[in-house]
Amino acid sequence: MTRHELPAVVNFDNLVELRHAGEAYVDDNDTPVFDFHRLASASSAVMALMVAWFRYAHAHGKVISFVNVPEGVMNIVEVSELTDLLPIEVSEDAAVGDRP
Repeated sequence: MTRHELPAVVNFDNLVELRHAGEAYVDDNDTPVFDFHRLASASSAVMALMVAWFRYAHAHGKVISFVNVPEGVMNIVEVSELTDLLPIEVSEDAAVGDRP
């Protein structure tokens, strides 16, 4: 199974391009997995992307998951009260700022 890896930087400049790439990945995979291990910073753009991909997958009858989600992104998820909605597999070593 291939994973769709987010780049180190997700912002509103590359959000649309990343959203379309993720949607194409969902179209091509039965159980899409989005990997955040390269992500270097948390932002509302990351949250917007996660929600967009979740909604897109749901609309197409697919179950997605997010892995290696950094602590900073998890904080935004929690503040947004989306912890129970978004399918996130939390990693103990995933923390924003620890990336090369």
